[in-house]
Amino acid sequence: MRKVTIVSTCHREKGTITAANLCRILEQIQPEVIFLEVSPDNFNLLYHSGTPKTLEPKAVLQFASNRNVELVPVDLSIHAGTAKEKADYRFKVLDTYSSERRKQIDMRINECMLRDGFEYLNGDQYSKDLNELDNEDLKVIRRLNDPKITELNEWWISINSYREDEMLRRIFEYSQINTFQEAVFLIGSAHRDAIFEKSKEQNDNLLQLVKWQHHTG
Repeated sequence: MRKVTIVSTCHREKGTITAANLCRILEQIQPEVIFLEVSPDNFNLLYHSGTPKTLEPKAVLQFASNRNVELVPVDLSIHAGTAKEKADYRFKVLDTYSSERRKQIDMRINECMLRDGFEYLNGDQYSKDLNELDNEDLKVIRRLNDPKITELNEWWISINSYREDEMLRRIFEYSQINTFQEAVFLIGSAHRDAIFEKSKEQNDNLLQLVKWQHHTG
């Protein structure tokens, strides 16, 4: 059976979250295929356009430099232009009107990321902390009671859910026509739990073509 390990990461190096440490995780797993949270449109720009500047391309290209590994972009092309402006504005609103509780949770998450790196991002405590942060975000949105902000937040939730569904669909389609034993799906840590839950639903519906598992450090 094809096995896909979900590895939670972030797009910028921070503390012990480094390209070198992500490369070590890939070396532990030894995937034949790496599914990437990047659109086909941006794949060449990020992975084949000079020296890589962000965390995942640095780690992946280092790992792949002396190995026969397939790199498969599976995300949608929605990160530029208006979509990025809307996402940035949402985060600005949340930061501007953040409660003290939200600030404390956000600080704790950042401290744990700096100190514990990928072990934290791929662990249960991160899931609990992120769930708390999401709940505080929702309280901010409700307190503002602004229809435009509420609509923006609903868009944000919807577009990320759609992206997750599409990425899993593309991984399944690849798995239908390609044979492999070990693969990795590098995904931003905010998608960790949703991706894993949706992957279990996919398996229930699609005859266990792929065995999914979390990286646990």
